[in-house]
Amino acid sequence: MPGRNRPKHNRAREASRAKRPVEDRTARFGDEHPKFSFRFLDLNGPWGWSRCGAGDRTAVLDFLVTISSRTWAQLRQPHSGVGEYHAQSFDSLEKAAQERASEIKLDEKASQLTRFRLGEMQRLWGFEQHGVFYLVWWDPDHTVYIVPKR
Repeated sequence: MPGRNRPKHNRAREASRAKRPVEDRTARFGDEHPKFSFRFLDLNGPWGWSRCGAGDRTAVLDFLVTISSRTWAQLRQPHSGVGEYHAQSFDSLEKAAQERASEIKLDEKASQLTRFRLGEMQRLWGFEQHGVFYLVWWDPDHTVYIVPKR
């Protein structure tokens, strides 16, 4: 018989769904602790992880353990010292970094990059999506983005 396999509509269930507020995913992740992914690591470029020595790899892992105890909201606070975190547009990066981002199609995966400060010069570059920080580059000499001289 036609219509026999059609799902029945439950008007009460549909009405209760319609009344639910849309979840603000960005706000929700502010209270969460960061998760880290190595899915998009750049291994071979100028800031590739193949150039990261054992001592630096240990420092990066120690750093990730330390900042994982903070929430995203805490990490996003300006001038939070070691671990300071902020977004950076692709067009503000050094030309070589822009070219590498294009080569590995990084600009197709994220609308902007973010970086963590590990020390005076060391930076950990990647991007954040849905509470996950995807590590991409290790920049021990602060050359992905060079601060303009005043």
